[in-house]
Amino acid sequence: MSYLMQVAIASDNMLLHRVTACAAAVGVHNPSTWVNDRAWQLSSTDGWVRAYKKAVADSGVPPGEDESAITDQMILAAVQKLRAEETTAPSE
Repeated sequence: MSYLMQVAIASDNMLLHRVTACAAAVGVHNPSTWVNDRAWQLSSTDGWVRAYKKAVADSGVPPGEDESAITDQMILAAVQKLRAEETTAPSE
């Protein structure tokens, strides 16, 4: 895992907007806040760093705008996983 790529992912506004759109579509309350609060968790999602790094090397398109880098399906899977973890986590 590359921490530099994690920082790039967590700072990629277009990618975070795409995740926000996904979160809204699946019914997350206040999706912008939800995504911003989880940007670092998202940046460490399995496969995202590798895909982002490859897109940086291969394409002139910013990775957050390249739907073939981190795909909508990858985003949906990450959102669903985080939501599932939140619903099964013990209350504090």
